[in-house]
Amino acid sequence: MSPTQPRYYVTFLRSELQRRAQKNPRYSLPAFAHAIDLHPSALSRIMHSKQELSIAACIKIIPKFAITEQEKHDFLSSVVEEKVCGICDLFARALGVEIRIPFTASQNAS
Repeated sequence: MSPTQPRYYVTFLRSELQRRAQKNPRYSLPAFAHAIDLHPSALSRIMHSKQELSIAACIKIIPKFAITEQEKHDFLSSVVEEKVCGICDLFARALGVEIRIPFTASQNAS
C-alpha cells in the first residue's frame, strides 16, 4: 500500500461520516465521534491518517456500524495489517534489512 493511499478503515470512517452528513447537513465530526465513542480530536487525527486506530478502539467501534461481516473483517484486517506493517518496519530499520509481508488484507478484497 502506498503511503498516500489511506487504509480501508480510514476510507470507511470518512465515507460513513459523509453518509451521515448527507442525511443531516448539521451532522459534524464531533457528533460522529460521540456516536462511535471516540474523542473528536483523536477521530480527526485518525481520519487524516495522522494517528492509527488501536485494535481495542477498533473492536469497540465496529459494533456501532450496521455493516456486513465482510466489511467488519476488512475493517479489522486493515487495522491489524497497519500494526503488523509498523512492527515489520521497526525490525527492518533496526536490522537494516527489507521485510516483505506476503499477504495483506487489501489483496483479499475481491
